[in-house]
Formats: sequence, structure tokens, C-alpha cells
Amino acid sequence: MLNFLQNLEYYMTFEVLEPNWEGMITKIRSGKVTNVDQVSLTNVLCNRYTIDDSSFLPKVLEIHSDFLSTCLNDCMLSNPELLTTVKKLLGVCVDFADFLKDFAKDDRAFDLMAMGAGNDDRLEAFHQEVSRQVKEE
Repeated sequence: MLNFLQNLEYYMTFEVLEPNWEGMITKIRSGKVTNVDQVSLTNVLCNRYTIDDSSFLPKVLEIHSDFLSTCLNDCMLSNPELLTTVKKLLGVCVDFADFLKDFAKDDRAFDLMAMGAGNDDRLEAFHQEVSRQVKEE
């Protein structure tokens, strides 16, 4: 489960958000703003610097909207079926972490499992709950 979470986070961060962010910044910087490398968008919006093109702000808003749409699509957050599946998987991960936290409170539980002794009812109940969640649609 940890591997799944790490890979999902890596994919969303480094494969989707970062390159799209760089693309958005490049598109914004290609606009007609005086000294664009030294001027922050805040300063431009506060009229501390001049805008060479009166359509600069609408262009920035359009570029940002495209960035958000692309990120939502590429992160699989715009398809309801995929979003539901990812949500279920993340829920199972949270449930498993909670189960391990509760299970760890019992000092003898891990010792018994390591020795192969005892079939803990909590483990079976957790297994059944996860199976039920995965089968739900």
C-alpha cells in the first residue's frame, strides 16, 4: 500500500504538476509584460509596472484555467469512475493504517503473529471489511 501511495504521489507531483507548472510559467512569461523576469504577477496586478498588452490578465487566466484542466485530467481526477476507484483505494490505505495502529496497541499481537500462533479475529474482520469495500460499486 505504501508503494501505491508513493507512486501515485510521485506521478501526480513530478509527472503531471511540475511539467505543467513549468509550461504555464513559460506561456505567461511569453506575454507582453515589461521586464517579465523581474516582475511578479502581484506587482503587475497592483499597477506597479506597466502592462504592454491590455489583454494580459485574460491571457493569464486562460493559461491558468488550461493548466488546471490539464492537471485534473492527467491526475485522473476528472473521470468519476477513476476518481471513485482512487478514493476507494485511498480509503483502504487509511483503514489499514488505522488497523495497524489499533493492532499495535496490543503488545502481544505482533509476537503471536511472528510465531504463527493465534488467528486474531481482528485480522479476519479487517480482511472481510476490505473485501466488502473493494466489491462495492
